[in-house]
Amino acid sequence: MKLIFTFSVTNPSEGYTTTAIDIADEAAQLPDARERILALAQAVGALTRVNLAITCLPLGLKNVRVKEAHVDQLDRKEQQEIAALLSEFAETIVAFNYQGRELAVRKLRIAAPISAPIQNNERPRSPHRLVSANTKKSASFKDSLQRPDFNALTQYDAKQQTYYAHFVPLIENMLVLLNAHPTHNEWRFQGISPRWFDETQQKQAAKRHQVAQHKVTKEITRENRRKDLEDKRARQQAPKKAVRPKSESDSGPTSETDSDV
Repeated sequence: MKLIFTFSVTNPSEGYTTTAIDIADEAAQLPDARERILALAQAVGALTRVNLAITCLPLGLKNVRVKEAHVDQLDRKEQQEIAALLSEFAETIVAFNYQGRELAVRKLRIAAPISAPIQNNERPRSPHRLVSANTKKSASFKDSLQRPDFNALTQYDAKQQTYYAHFVPLIENMLVLLNAHPTHNEWRFQGISPRWFDETQQKQAAKRHQVAQHKVTKEITRENRRKDLEDKRARQQAPKKAVRPKSESDSGPTSETDSDV
């Protein structure tokens, strides 16, 4: 079963970003499945700066709005910051892995995340690269993860406590939904990456832009050729200027000597 999160600045019809995560199909049979998913979505909403809607079709949830951010009412600087987060695919990622399976990972990706009052463990990016290491490279992604102790939040300062507290209901409900399978129930919390730049999505977006730009260039070239051909045909079909025969008056007066001869 899939949970789909839709992040949007205004209305989803005017532009949006979606992320998804798979949970156990058996989660739909939980007596409080719907409530847990909505509580999970509320927790995700607290960690994003834009509007959020949740979809889970097996439970009859389709684009249910769980957060109204009113981004259009923010000042220009904040709107620019949010636009940059979306265009650069900067996300907060909450990762879960299956015990005993190194490659079994679920990543809940939160677009346009709120600022994190904690140090980001992401490796410094080279000035020659626009993005960080690919999330598919599990070793580097693991290096970015924070593993806070949610049972001892008092060890952190006030801002960090508030930030980490947002993850408590998110992780609690996700683990219940992931572990709803009667036998495959060894999912556990792996860690948090407060700010991760998804290279895969950046590459896909760049490729889509290149394809769109190529189509525009091709269309402009086709239109220019069509106009050139029409102009050429118009010149060929235009009537030629009539040539007036040369008369005696055009040759000018002759001299007496010529007339005598």
